[in-house]
Amino acid sequence: MNASVKYLSALSVDDDVLRQLRTLEFAASHTRRICFHASPDAPFHVMLVEAEAGSEFPPHAHTDGDELSVAVDGVLEITAWPQGLDKPAQVFRLGRDGVPSTFMPRGTPHKTRALGGNAVYLEAKLGPFRPDALVKYEHHG
Repeated sequence: MNASVKYLSALSVDDDVLRQLRTLEFAASHTRRICFHASPDAPFHVMLVEAEAGSEFPPHAHTDGDELSVAVDGVLEITAWPQGLDKPAQVFRLGRDGVPSTFMPRGTPHKTRALGGNAVYLEAKLGPFRPDALVKYEHHG
């Protein structure tokens, strides 16, 4: 565990949890997170994630399960290619003046970008964490 991730047992995302999130350092991915699951080996993961203003997580897909994102604060732009990278993309604004949540089925290529200020969102997916289940598309965007 590093200074950009904290494991926490909490029943809600309240002001105290948001304060704790904001005390963490940003990782190289320009995110910091509070994990509500017990460990990377947990069967279900729920994370409160903050993406740094203007940061982008490049196109990727999760081969091990679906992913649900729910807006908490700010705006996160999510670009998805549900029919594959060679087909037209769909763009969603998660948060203020946009949709409250997005659902990415397993294997759906997508990328994220924090618009305006920092974006805070809840992310839920199946565990355990497997680095090999994250497929990165380096030359697409």
